[in-house]
Amino acid sequence: MGTLSGLKERLPGYCEHKLPTSCQLTSIPGCCACADERSHAPSYPTYIDGIGFVSQGTRWQRYCWYCCKFWENRVAITNLRPAQTRLPDRPDQKEFLTTWYEFHRGYRIVTQQDGSERRVALLGEPWNQVEPGHLPRTLDELRAGRLRNSADERQHIEIEEDTTQGPSIEETLDSLLADAENGGEDPFSHNRIAGNVMQATGPIHTDTTERERRRAHDRAIRERRTAENFRRVFGSREEVESEDYVSPINRMFERARRYRPPPPAPLHPDVEAAIRASLAMPPPEASTDPLGLDVDDTRPGPKSDEDMMVKLNCKVCYTQLADTVFLPCGHLIMCKWCSDQHCPTLEHDHTRPSKSTTCPLCRKSVKQKYNVKLA
Repeated sequence: MGTLSGLKERLPGYCEHKLPTSCQLTSIPGCCACADERSHAPSYPTYIDGIGFVSQGTRWQRYCWYCCKFWENRVAITNLRPAQTRLPDRPDQKEFLTTWYEFHRGYRIVTQQDGSERRVALLGEPWNQVEPGHLPRTLDELRAGRLRNSADERQHIEIEEDTTQGPSIEETLDSLLADAENGGEDPFSHNRIAGNVMQATGPIHTDTTERERRRAHDRAIRERRTAENFRRVFGSREEVESEDYVSPINRMFERARRYRPPPPAPLHPDVEAAIRASLAMPPPEASTDPLGLDVDDTRPGPKSDEDMMVKLNCKVCYTQLADTVFLPCGHLIMCKWCSDQHCPTLEHDHTRPSKSTTCPLCRKSVKQKYNVKLA
C-alpha cells in the first residue's frame, strides 16, 4: 500500500492530515479523524469470533483503509496504547507533518548563520512505495539499506495515565485452551470468559461525571444542529418575528397558484343562446323501419334446393368425401388420402408440402393445405 496523494496539491480547505493519510473521504475537506465527532473513550467494542463483543477495538478501526493504516503506523512508533490516544491530537503529529510536507514540496528551508534562508532539495523513494504514516527514505538511507526513514524511529511519549496492560486476547485464548487440555474448567463457560476478558481489557470505567459530560456534549451538538437546520429553512429568530416575514410554505403555495391555469373566458351571448335553444329541443322520434340484414336492397335473393345441392366427392377416387382444401387457390377437390399421395407434407408441419406441387384443377402452385371439417 502506497501513499496516493504524495504528488497531489494541497487545497486550502484541506485539513493537515488529508494528504499524508491519503484519506478517501472526497466529499468533505477533513480526514476521517477530523470528521469523527464521537467522544473519546478508553476502549471501543469489537467482535471476536467465539467470544462476542469485547472492548478491544480502536477508535480508527472503522476509518477508511488508508486512514486506518496511517494511525496504526503512527501509534505503533510510540509507547501509547490505543486507550491512551486522543486522535488527532495525541499522539502529536506536528513534527511528522512538518517533515512530510517538506518531502511533499521537495525541499527544506534552512536558516544560515547570517540569517539568510536557503532551500535544500529532498530526494527520496517514490510515494507509491511509502505506506501512510511513514516518511520517504532519502537517497542516503536507500543506499545504506535502511528499512525506513530515521525520523520514524520509535518515540517515547510521557503520559500521566497508568501504562499497565493486561494479557492480550491471543494470550487469554491460549490460556483457556491450555486449561481445557489439562482437564480444568470449561474454557468457554460464561464465568470463565467474563473473567478472562475482564483481565484482558482491564476494569470498566464508571466515572459518572465523565459520562454525564459526554451526554451533555452530545446533547449540545444535537441542539445546535437542530437550530442550524431550522435557521437554514425558516430563517433566524429576528426574521421570523419581523412583520414582513413570509414563510417558505406560503411561498410554495404562491408558486403553485402562479402556475394554475386561468379560468375560461365567458361565452358570447349569441353562442350561449344557441346552446340553450339546442338543449331545449325535443329528442328525435324513434324510427319504425325494420332493422337488420333483411332490409338491405343489395342482398341477393334465395336459391332453390337444386342449386344448393353440391357433390363433395373426391375428384380423383370418387369414393370419399373431398375434405382437403389447397391454398392459395382454395379448391376443395380431394380427400385426405389422395391429397397425401399427390401432395405429401413435411414431418414437422403437416400443412406445408414437402415438394413442389400444383392444384389438379387450376394448376396453381400449392403453398398450404388444410383439412376441412364439414358440419
